[in-house]
Amino acid sequence: MTRSGKIALKKGLTTPGQIQLLQWIGEGRNISQLEREMGLAHRTLSGRMKRIRRNSGKVKLSAVMYWALTEMHVHFPKRNLPPPRDIYVPVVEMLADDKTHGQIARALKITVLGVEDRVRRARAEVAARNEAHLVTIYWCEDWIS
Repeated sequence: MTRSGKIALKKGLTTPGQIQLLQWIGEGRNISQLEREMGLAHRTLSGRMKRIRRNSGKVKLSAVMYWALTEMHVHFPKRNLPPPRDIYVPVVEMLADDKTHGQIARALKITVLGVEDRVRRARAEVAARNEAHLVTIYWCEDWIS
């Protein structure tokens, strides 16, 4: 707690609005949904995301979510889903590590289309709305660390 009575947040995120934004992204909401729900302009949300990316040092939204989960301790409920197929885990781990589809393809020695297919199938298996949501689910279910 600070002297002003506000809850002190960890270094990196400085506003409750940024925490709320990350929680909603982790739930799978997209920018247009966030604009409506938060009542903010696209430019305002873009500015917040730019600050969050700068503070986290990450480029991809999936990596930002992993940072929020591991470093900022943003929490989501566990869904107790059955474990995924083994071929999806390394792909999701690399998404969480800020790797592009091309970098993942080179590391796994598969095509970019193969990576995109695995991401699509992994998302379908857990009903993830986007890659950031996918990383969030895999982290919460303890499938990646």
